[in-house]
Amino acid sequence: MNPAPCARSPRPARGRHHTAVELAQRAEQLGLARRMRDERDHRQVRLGLTAEGRRALEQVTRGNLAALGELAERLAQVVADGQRS
Repeated sequence: MNPAPCARSPRPARGRHHTAVELAQRAEQLGLARRMRDERDHRQVRLGLTAEGRRALEQVTRGNLAALGELAERLAQVVADGQRS
């Protein structure tokens, strides 16, 4: 597991605001991640994916890639229809 320091999301999630700590706690409770103290700086906490977390991430990624492929096909069709007009 290659843990990374917890970081603030570059853009806020839609809906209810969640802090990085709340999201980390939820992922940990679901067995998707685990927190570890940094060996050199005990003030830092690192968050790493568990095997279950990696599987969930791969599944979501596959779904997102499939959806992006469908959108790309639709966009190509819209562009092609627009060029014919």
